[in-house]
This record gives sequence, structure tokens and C-alpha cells, in this order.
Amino acid sequence: MPDMLGVLIAERRLECRDGAGKRHEVVVRIGKPVLDQEPKPAWYCPFSITGMGGEIERKAFGEDSVQALLLGLQMIGVELEHYERTHACTLTWHGIGVNEPGFPPLPRPLPPEEYR
Repeated sequence: MPDMLGVLIAERRLECRDGAGKRHEVVVRIGKPVLDQEPKPAWYCPFSITGMGGEIERKAFGEDSVQALLLGLQMIGVELEHYERTHACTLTWHGIGVNEPGFPPLPRPLPPEEYR
């Protein structure tokens, strides 16, 4: 895991609680964005999530390091939301809110009538 993440820049520990009140920990780790030169220059931000029945390791690619980081945060939010829905559980961060792991949601497209 440390090899894939490279330099660790952030970590968040979440509590997962199912309908029966059973709890376990989910850990999100984010690596420093990296400029990959192969096959062509591209930025990516590595991240991992453990505690959801295995380890998820992904890379979010962007045009620069900021976009790679922001897209990584959004991808983490999608992974966590999917886990909550498919496992009927609630993820919380420091007991803040219900279903609030603290990662930005993906932007929702505007309905066609709002484009005018």
C-alpha cells in the first residue's frame, strides 16, 4: 500500500454502523499528487480505502495536481456513497451528521429547464 500511495498527505477515519448497530472503522488515505511522464505527462492523485471488505486502491487523473486532487476527493465520495447504499450502513466522521463522511459530492447536472 505505501508504494502505491507514495507520500501520504491525508488520512480520515470513519465509523460505519449498520442497521443492527454493529460498528467498524473505514480508513481513507490520500497520497500526494504525482506527475507521471509515461506514456505522456499526466497528473494523478492516488488514494486507498480500507475497512469495506478489502482494500480499494485508485488513481484520479487530472490536467494538473489540483484537479487530480479534487477529482480524487470526489471519487472517494462516490466509493463511500456506493458502499453505504449496497451495505445498508451509515458512515460518519467524528459523529458529525448522518451519512456524512465529509467528502465532496459529485456535481449534479442541471435539469434542462435551468440551462435557459
